Amino acid sequence: AMSSEFFSVMINQFVVMVHPDHTSSIILSGIAADSATPDGGVFDLRVNGEPVFFRVRRDRRAESMRLSKVAPEITYPGFILRADVKTDDIRSISLSYNGKGEKSFSGDVLEKAINRTGLDYLVDTYFYQKSTDLLIIQGWMIATDHSDPLSITVLDADGKEVEDAKVKYSPRFDVARSFFAGMERVCGFHIYIEHPQTRKKPFSMHVTNGIQEWTVPLREPLSAFMRLRNINGRKIQRGIEYLRINGLRPFLSKIKFHISHKGSPFNDEYNQWFLAHRATKEQLDAQRKVKFDYSPKISLIVAAYNTPIDLLEKMIDSVREQTYDNWELCIADGSTNDSVQNWLESHPDPKIKWTRLSGNLGISGNMNAAADLATGECISLYDHDDFLEPDCLYEVVKMFNEGDYDFIYTDEDKFEDSTGRYVGPNFKPDFSPALLRSTNYICHFLTIKKDIYDKAGGSLRSEYDGAQDYDLVLRLMDTCPPERIGHIARILYHWRMHAGSTALDSESKLWAYEAGERAIADWASRNNLEVKVLDTDVYGQYHLKYPTPGDPLISVIIPNKDHINDLNICVDVLCRRSKYKNFEVIVVENNSTDPKTFEGYKELEALYDNVRVIEWQHPFNYSAINNFGVKHAKGDYLLFLNNDTEAMDEYLLDEMLGQAMLPGVGAVGAKLYYEDGTIQHNGVIIGHSGVAGHAMIGQSEGADNYRIRTLYDVSAATAACLMVPRTVFDEVGGFNEDLAVAYNDIDFCLRIRKAGYWIVQNPFAMMYHYESQTRGYEDSAEKKARFESEVRRMYSLWPDELRSEDPFYNKNLDLTSITYQLRKDNEVNPYINPDFLGEDYYTAGTIRPKRPEGK
Repeated sequence: AMSSEFFSVMINQFVVMVHPDHTSSIILSGIAADSATPDGGVFDLRVNGEPVFFRVRRDRRAESMRLSKVAPEITYPGFILRADVKTDDIRSISLSYNGKGEKSFSGDVLEKAINRTGLDYLVDTYFYQKSTDLLIIQGWMIATDHSDPLSITVLDADGKEVEDAKVKYSPRFDVARSFFAGMERVCGFHIYIEHPQTRKKPFSMHVTNGIQEWTVPLREPLSAFMRLRNINGRKIQRGIEYLRINGLRPFLSKIKFHISHKGSPFNDEYNQWFLAHRATKEQLDAQRKVKFDYSPKISLIVAAYNTPIDLLEKMIDSVREQTYDNWELCIADGSTNDSVQNWLESHPDPKIKWTRLSGNLGISGNMNAAADLATGECISLYDHDDFLEPDCLYEVVKMFNEGDYDFIYTDEDKFEDSTGRYVGPNFKPDFSPALLRSTNYICHFLTIKKDIYDKAGGSLRSEYDGAQDYDLVLRLMDTCPPERIGHIARILYHWRMHAGSTALDSESKLWAYEAGERAIADWASRNNLEVKVLDTDVYGQYHLKYPTPGDPLISVIIPNKDHINDLNICVDVLCRRSKYKNFEVIVVENNSTDPKTFEGYKELEALYDNVRVIEWQHPFNYSAINNFGVKHAKGDYLLFLNNDTEAMDEYLLDEMLGQAMLPGVGAVGAKLYYEDGTIQHNGVIIGHSGVAGHAMIGQSEGADNYRIRTLYDVSAATAACLMVPRTVFDEVGGFNEDLAVAYNDIDFCLRIRKAGYWIVQNPFAMMYHYESQTRGYEDSAEKKARFESEVRRMYSLWPDELRSEDPFYNKNLDLTSITYQLRKDNEVNPYINPDFLGEDYYTAGTIRPKRPEGK
């Protein structure tokens, strides 16, 4: 009979990085399987014949690989292994798994894997975009000395600088993950060269980190190219080329392609969802009969510029079809031809005002000319090739009647001309200043009371053309109290996607995003904030690095029971890597039993003079332990941190403190990852999964959701990594010790929100979180009973908040499963219902569900 035993080890990445201090980092990754230990075996790594300490992380990217013919039932566990050794004299490396399958490297093979230059890099995307006459080159670099940021200058074939080449930087998480939290600097780069055909090729790039310099080629791909059709229907050749100074390629990096919306299952689903959820004919007829107490005239201002007549007609018709009829349409025509003027002259309408400009004044100048025609009490910004839902103005005026609002914005989506589908919905949160400082999420449809518009400057500013509406909304944010900014969670505005539109191709208007950078820099300047606007790899999304004036002391509080290796990694990485140095670490020891734990405490305190260990000799209570830690803290800012976390780069403390020091901010959360690189936490959504659920849990870093890469306000964030000003902690009374395990951080954050503070979720503060490694899961009858008791306790504390929509999510999005997906009409909250809560469901709080008849 054939044996069922199976064993295999494959290595697909092997690199040795030699550092300037003559230490070395060894990176090995691949897949390993042994039927004797299907849940994972033991590695043995030896350098120069001697065993060395290493760390290994499971890499789930590789786990879809199977040998279908040899062992179809076995999934290959992926692994990434790193060892840091105190020598650069490496003569041999060997790796075995469960004492078998040894892989040995020495001689020429090993020498090829050793990179002594201080730089490794890869160009993984290189393509020419004909529509914009733009060459786009993307890739990543790793430098072994990370003391200063990497910078790139693009050179032509003669070694002369290509002065107008644009270089943008971004994290490359797919690369950084393979290097754990090592001391290397990993940098993603995006190079844009306009009119490349007029340049002398081949191009190269000059790289420096302030200490070392390199000049390396940027060659066109020679192989492994692919052809695919992008969203404009044109074919593009894109390729991958491994460029290395020395050593084997680190690994096949993720390749980014523009993928057509046409094949998107989500957009197919959304199109059907939207058609089923837009206002019905009966609802529209009923709206036309409504008389509001406050019925302002709304002036829609439009800048027309060579607008195709079919789009002009659709734009105008969608206004004429509005169920609210107190409106005027103001059009300023700056076209270079007479088609718009001829159509307007042949279709007179007393509710349409228009003027023909003597020339094109630019988008701001043209919009200002349209606004000069306005006589309404409200101003609405409207693009010449977009269109409205027929109930758009009705919903806006209805909200004006429901509250004292200064301006109101709606949700929006895009309309594909080529397919006739509604796609790409933007389900927005209620007003979020942190998000607005990251991107113009408000955009359309925006209606502003005229007196507020005048107070904010009364015009659009031409120096920000392309981002003139972003500049306006930033000025409105300075003018209007947050409670007077309204949001309608309905899709009422449609961007039209057609050839050349920004909605279809973001690279068609690079200048517009540069104008956005200037607008946000101007906002910071007039608010006396010396921020740095850092590059991101996504157009229209801005990363602001805030100052930390006075560099106040941060107290990092870490509860711990045994698991000294996890704690060592947490503390060691924070102490060694952090750029921000004024912090103390308070480890709160709670009933450890392993003698090695106490030995480890002594080593940490001896190694780092800012580390202290204090003892909490009572049963585990997360709230009480942290409150106890705060009593021993000296800092003005408190960072609550789990022992099973690991900072991903040197900027964790800077990023969190910069936000925590802003006026009105009560807490700052971090973006946390599982060890496989998927997201574990990016804020908390109140009401999700019963009481509260983590946003974007299980999703990948490369997902389309812009909140993965932008700061935004949240109702709560996990205390696995949460920074709070000491004054705010004292004001709200710390953690609730009645909540020993679950939801104590949610309750804490809700009290911070109730006190009037913002909670900011910062995706640039990044950590791994090896969740529940220390305390385990709620997997016993006793633990489940305690968990359900804490659910009931939370409901008794926050009955109205748990019944209300999370203001920073959106009522159209899922509350029971994957976040940021469409909510199903029949969703049922597993805990906030009469079966679980009984009579309290109908009697607690002020927002009480109606009791069904007969109950």
